Amino acid sequence: MEALLSQFTFLSDQALQGNKNFDPSAIEDLMKLFEIESYKAWATLELEEEKQVKGAEITMQQAEDYFDSVMETVVDKFR
Repeated sequence: MEALLSQFTFLSDQALQGNKNFDPSAIEDLMKLFEIESYKAWATLELEEEKQVKGAEITMQQAEDYFDSVMETVVDKFR
């Protein structure tokens, strides 16, 4: 992403300086690359979140199982 920002800065400077060789479509192409990188980053974060949620669900299930086991033991003692 930093490389894209650097390229964008370079192209912006060319545009602002009125460089005759500046091609506006280069910025359009760069913006498409920004979009692709953004989607990749979003997908990576989404996958990481799913892993964390799954881990939390497993931990909660283990805690519930332990709680149920302790409750059964306590109830059995009072019978």
